[in-house]
Amino acid sequence: MSPHLSSNGVTHLKDALDKLSSNFPGCFLTVVSPTEVIFNYQTGPFDVLQRETSPSVDGNTIIWASSVTRFVVSFAYLQLVDQGLIALDTPMSKFSPELESISRQILRGFDEQGDPIFEPSIRAITLRDMLNGTSGFDAEYGAIIKQWKAIPGHEKGFINTCKAESLIHTPPTGQPGEVWKYGSSNDWLSLLFPRIAHQELEEYLQEHVFRPLAIQTASFYPHDDPNLVGRIMPLRWITRTDSDGKHEFEPWTGQQGSHFLPTGRANIEYPTGGAALYASPADIATLLQNVLAGHLGVSENFTPLLKPETYRLLLSPDLEGPQVIGVDDMLNAYFHFLEEEKDIFLTTDDVSVTLGSVPMIVGKERKGGWGRRPGSAGWGGAAGTDFYIDPATGIAVVFSTQLLPGSGPVVKGSKKIIERALFEALEQK
Repeated sequence: MSPHLSSNGVTHLKDALDKLSSNFPGCFLTVVSPTEVIFNYQTGPFDVLQRETSPSVDGNTIIWASSVTRFVVSFAYLQLVDQGLIALDTPMSKFSPELESISRQILRGFDEQGDPIFEPSIRAITLRDMLNGTSGFDAEYGAIIKQWKAIPGHEKGFINTCKAESLIHTPPTGQPGEVWKYGSSNDWLSLLFPRIAHQELEEYLQEHVFRPLAIQTASFYPHDDPNLVGRIMPLRWITRTDSDGKHEFEPWTGQQGSHFLPTGRANIEYPTGGAALYASPADIATLLQNVLAGHLGVSENFTPLLKPETYRLLLSPDLEGPQVIGVDDMLNAYFHFLEEEKDIFLTTDDVSVTLGSVPMIVGKERKGGWGRRPGSAGWGGAAGTDFYIDPATGIAVVFSTQLLPGSGPVVKGSKKIIERALFEALEQK
């Protein structure tokens, strides 16, 4: 059985996307099987602030992929594992005296006087810890890190400033391997990459990932490329939604400071491995298709970039039990499950995290009877991107728009609308 869209299914999906983009910036949806593109459609304005005169988005439009970057950087590291340059159990401090220094002590919180409470680290942080998110490094918007950075001398800016100082002065808040945190592991990975691969991350990805798959739009530095810069879709911010559901927008100028990245190689000390990549949605889908085919062992039209066992490892659960506490709550919020949908809420028994640095749904049944199946792995991007690989259904999916705040109900709700429409339209032939 292979995934298939009938002509009615194609129409159903296009109608859903057209309806969404009539009140949104341009929208994109690419659906692939291991061997072919099942659906690839773009609709709506390139710039929603000039809806009447703006050209439409198309297959050449480039988006800020944001946290898709995590998966791409993890993929590159697994290539390094295959090449024998590093192992999953290699201590990452081997490549960084700064990491060795800052990770000796775990910041557990603060006492009543506001002084930090530290405990010794039980062991070194390994590559596996960084890939599956159990390095102990937390998000900068977390309470402990916010309080740490409020101490004079510790305010070193956000990770997305693409400066090493934002990493090397911020201690971990958990023991290695203890529990998953949506933190800065992937940013450490991108900072250390040249010391391991002996090649800059951008150049490595172009040579070993993008060009072999004929991916032409992916880059950390598209603003420096005259062939790409004019195709980058502008980011827009929702200012209000009226009683009829009509949205109003304004230019993105850093309303969420943690998501504001510098552009151009001259302004980037290192490309943050959690958010710095740009690409077209279709090119992102090309990489996901490669992973899907490799995982399923499909050889037709396939360019192997990892060992067969590594492809399988990439879409396998790597955490369980207490390690995944919090992953369930994050995914329930991400999937925009509402209060009246409590019966389909995910629990810690339903989730894991892969070595691709993305959450995974495990278990036996689809929650609610629709959507991606257990065994699916994926995540999103801050500006409205949703990507996942669903081996049980035999598809990989990329949906996107370029709209912030991505954590708000409007953007999260749009992902839910499109996923439901896709599985309504999808048939098995």
